[in-house]
Amino acid sequence: MSDTSYTYGPQSDAADAARLFTRIGVLALALGVPVAAGLPGNAMAILYAIGIVLLAVAELIDPAPGVRRRFQDLRFSAVGAAFLALSAWASLSLGWTPFPAFGLRRIGIVLLIGAPAFVTILAARPHIKTSDLYLFPIGVIVAMLATLALVIAALNGASVSDAATANLATAVVMLAFPAMAGLAARGRNGMARALVILALVYTRMAGSPAATAALLVGFAAFSFALSDAPRTARDLGRLAAGLVLLAPLGPLLAPRLVGWIAHVAIADTPQPGPALGAMDEIIRADPYRLFTGHGIEAAVRAAKNGVFPATTPHSLIAQVWYDLGLVGAAVLAFGLWRAFLATEDSAPRMQPYLMATLACVLTLAFTSSGWGEESWLLLLGTAAIAADSALRGQYRTNAPLANAQAHF
Repeated sequence: MSDTSYTYGPQSDAADAARLFTRIGVLALALGVPVAAGLPGNAMAILYAIGIVLLAVAELIDPAPGVRRRFQDLRFSAVGAAFLALSAWASLSLGWTPFPAFGLRRIGIVLLIGAPAFVTILAARPHIKTSDLYLFPIGVIVAMLATLALVIAALNGASVSDAATANLATAVVMLAFPAMAGLAARGRNGMARALVILALVYTRMAGSPAATAALLVGFAAFSFALSDAPRTARDLGRLAAGLVLLAPLGPLLAPRLVGWIAHVAIADTPQPGPALGAMDEIIRADPYRLFTGHGIEAAVRAAKNGVFPATTPHSLIAQVWYDLGLVGAAVLAFGLWRAFLATEDSAPRMQPYLMATLACVLTLAFTSSGWGEESWLLLLGTAAIAADSALRGQYRTNAPLANAQAHF
C-alpha cells in the first residue's frame, strides 16, 4: 500500500486546502510551541492558538466522517466521565474557596486550553499525512538546540532567565515520548530510541532533576510495556491511583517516625523532611478539610500570599488534596487508573509509547512545583495532539484505532 492511501481522501479543492492548513497548524504546534517555551510573554499561547485554529479550519472545510458518533461514544468513556466529575467538583468548590475569582479564572484557563485540543482530536481525520509525523521530533531537537543557545548566550554575559531554561526542559520531556511514537508509527524505531537517549543526556546537562526523573520513569514504563503491555498498564494504573489516594499518609506519619527513630524534629532534617512537616501542620490545622478540600486555586493563592511555609510542596498531588480533598483525589485516582487501562485500546505497537507518555507526564506533575502554570497546560495540550497524530499515522495500516483513543 502506498503512503498516499492513508493520508487524505479524494483530491479536491477542499482537501487541498485542508492539507495546507493542517500542515501549517502542525508546524505551529510541533516546532513553534516547544521553542516558544523559552521565550518571554505570550509567544507559546499565541502559537498554540494559531495551531489549534488552523487544525480546526482544516477539519471544518474537509470534515472527517463519523465525528458525531465519536462525540456520542464519549458517554461510554470512563476517563471522560472522571474528567467531567472532577470538573464538576472543582466548579462546585467555587462555593467555599477563599479565592472564587481566581478559581473561576483557573477553570476558564483549563477549558480554553484543553477543550479546543480535545475537540480537535475528536474531529481529526482518520489518517495523518506521513511527513507531518516528523515535525514533532524535529521540534524536540530544536528545543534542545534553543537551550544550548541560551547557555552559550549566558556564558557570553547575556542575561538569561532560569525560567526559560526550565520551560524548555519541560517541553522536551513532555513531547519526547509522543515524538518517539510518531517515529515508531513510521517504522523508525532506531531513531525513536536515539531521540529519548538524546533527551536524557540533554536534561542531565540542563541540570533539571525533575525532568531527568520523569524521562527515566517514562523509559522504564516503556521498557516494561514492550515485554508485557497489559500487565504494565494495570500495574502503572494501580501505582498512580495508589500514590494519589495514599499521599496524606506521608506527611501524617513522617514526623512521628522521624521523631521516634532519629529523636529530632522533622524540620531539622534534609528535604523532603521539612516539606512533609509543613504539610503535616496544614493537615492538623483543619483535618475536616481533608474530605472537601479548601476549594479550587486555594493552594496556589495561599502559597503566593505567604500563608504556607516556604517548604510546602506544590505538586499535583498536594494541590489536589488541598484544593479538592478526598473527593477530588478519589476521582483523579480513578481517572488515572482508567487512563492507563485505556492504552490497551490502541494498536500494540503504540501502547508502550502511550504508557511512557502518561508515566513521564505524571512523574513531572508529581515532582514539579510548576505543573499547573499556563505554559505547562499548553505543553500538555500539544503533547496530546502529538500522541494522537502518532495514533493516526501508523505505518501500513488501513484502520488505525485513533478514533477509539480520542478520549485518551
